[in-house]
Amino acid sequence: MRDYVKMLKETRAVVEKGIHQGKTLAQLQQEKVLEPWKKWSGEFINSDAFIETLFNDLKGKKDGKLLKHN
Repeated sequence: MRDYVKMLKETRAVVEKGIHQGKTLAQLQQEKVLEPWKKWSGEFINSDAFIETLFNDLKGKKDGKLLKHN
């Protein structure tokens, strides 16, 4: 469980850093910023979808639309 919580904190921080640098969602996905955590990617959610989830949360985007996972 500690490894999972650590991964959540680290991936959120990486996406947040990208946002502070002015990067777009597409740029973060293209740069594969979550590559170091690819072992956590799986059937439920892939890295690009997780980046989008984190990006939208950090940007405060709450449009009510559900993000389709794998």
